[in-house]
Amino acid sequence: MQPDNLSYLSRASNAKPTLAIDLLESNFEVTSSPFCSDQIRLARENLERDLEAASLRAQLRASELATVELFCLLAQAAPEFLPASWSTVYDMVVAEERYWVYPSMTVADIEDGECDFFTPYLDRPKLSAEWRGLLEHVQTVISAQKSAKQYALTA
Repeated sequence: MQPDNLSYLSRASNAKPTLAIDLLESNFEVTSSPFCSDQIRLARENLERDLEAASLRAQLRASELATVELFCLLAQAAPEFLPASWSTVYDMVVAEERYWVYPSMTVADIEDGECDFFTPYLDRPKLSAEWRGLLEHVQTVISAQKSAKQYALTA
């Protein structure tokens, strides 16, 4: 491959990941060799599978971030409207100070009566970083509660 093709290839592969394989196929007569064409086909399939998996992970992460955002908005504005399992998540979050940000106040702020601006709020980045673990813990708590209720009914 010529040097100018290498720089083009690196720039183009950032724009379209399969373009590198396309250029390999077009610049070389590898399709005449069954081994090379099989290797290129496998490389293309692997790359497309990896891209699809990355896309699904990105969609899942975006959905997770949206869920955290919605939870934070509801938890701060009207926690009484959270459904049963979400109220359990809220109870766990309320109990953990690490999920909350406490703004600092000065004496002048308190004397001026601006205390409304200093109410604690949920730390969204920290909560989203630990969201999956928190949900797993809540699921464990809920299943333990169900087991305790079933045991109480049978005893």
